[in-house]
Amino acid sequence: MQGSKNQQGESENKSHGHSHSHGHPHGKISIDLTEGNISKNLWSLASPMIISQIVQTVFYIADLIFVGMVGSTAIASVSIATIFMMTLSTAAHGLSIGTTAIIARLVGQRKDDEAAFIAGQSIMLCFLLGAAIGIPAYFKGEALFGFLGANEELVKVGVGYFKISLLGIFALFLQFITSSIFRATGEARISMLLTLMATALHFIFDPLLIFGIGPFPKLGVNGAAYASIIALVISSATGTIMLLSGSYRIKVVAKDFTINLSALWRIFKIAIPAASRRLIRDAARMVMMKIVAIYGTSAIAAYGIGMRLDMIAMLPGMGLSAATSTLVGQNLGAGKPENSEKSTWISVKHLSLIMSVFAVIFFVFAPYIISMFDRASNVISAGTEYMHYISISYIFVAIIMVIGGAFNGAGDAMSPLVISGSAAWILQLPLAGLLATKMSFGPAGIWGAILLSAIIESAAFLIWFKQGNWKLKKV
Repeated sequence: MQGSKNQQGESENKSHGHSHSHGHPHGKISIDLTEGNISKNLWSLASPMIISQIVQTVFYIADLIFVGMVGSTAIASVSIATIFMMTLSTAAHGLSIGTTAIIARLVGQRKDDEAAFIAGQSIMLCFLLGAAIGIPAYFKGEALFGFLGANEELVKVGVGYFKISLLGIFALFLQFITSSIFRATGEARISMLLTLMATALHFIFDPLLIFGIGPFPKLGVNGAAYASIIALVISSATGTIMLLSGSYRIKVVAKDFTINLSALWRIFKIAIPAASRRLIRDAARMVMMKIVAIYGTSAIAAYGIGMRLDMIAMLPGMGLSAATSTLVGQNLGAGKPENSEKSTWISVKHLSLIMSVFAVIFFVFAPYIISMFDRASNVISAGTEYMHYISISYIFVAIIMVIGGAFNGAGDAMSPLVISGSAAWILQLPLAGLLATKMSFGPAGIWGAILLSAIIESAAFLIWFKQGNWKLKKV
């Protein structure tokens, strides 16, 4: 059966694969992800993304080590600036989800021209959004640092670093978008190469500019910001040139850059709820930190270390979630909603298995793992308690991540916003306050609240996904 289906797919490819194209031979039609083995397609998209996420995580630690050599004020100020840059890049995150949903759908429909047009519009949006967000933030840098309670020395070091980083906001957004365009067309390997390129350049320029090696000026903390800009400018420009070259699935041409309001609105309709979901979750995390802080330094340290470990466990999930988005979008475009659904369930199965392995390791070896970060006995016991609750939530988090990715790929970013937003603000935070303080469970009450809300949130995602309204979504 599979064989005959594939042949039919190939003959279809030949007949109208590029009837919509610009009349020049494309380098190649990328593998048709709406045909063939779903698991194979899933991993062909997920593995490049997981590799780039791992490399970025390792680099993030290396970057902190370089900055740490300058001194602890440097680390603190860079950490604050990083929080702001991550919050600002939420806009690019939303934009990339909107772009992926529409381009994947169009590629599934074989409307490559229209996909290229949306890619051009997204690239223009990077510049518009970058200016709208970057310029006010640049002039309000001092106020932002003051808002987080940074002392004068931190403000002095951090604001300079932050303002230099902001000069690179266009390149940062463009890097987000070019990567997501290649992921949406199914060319995830190219996204990975662009990320690896940026990371390698950053890694080379970091020590050169921080310490002034050879002919380079010694810029201290600011050197790390300049290194980041150089890396992002080169890699985002490369990605854009590749899209213009016509050697890949879609070729962006000059007229695709003419701003078209209805196209921008198509992207925004998905981008706004997607970005809002991330902002609402980040805000909930900050409030959670305030509740944790009631229990002193050891609880804060445990929460901080625990969240880092959670991030490691979630790396495969980020890749599988993004891969699910692309497969769902392309299959809906190709008129195969049953394939979209099947891809999602296979992805849930794979990620649940992977996250279970992390859960068992973190549950059993929690004290040893926590002690690698902090040797203080009260931190080890607090961190172990955290891991004993939170590792159980991993299997539920797997469901949330994959089905969230499926909704995004279908262009239904509202459902995850409503479900996750409610879970965080109506369930998790009030419950954490209630269990920890009113019922005096202490930190265990907070960790219990996080676990309970993950269970209920994943159930809501499953029920709503099974309803199937996402299959009818127009993008």
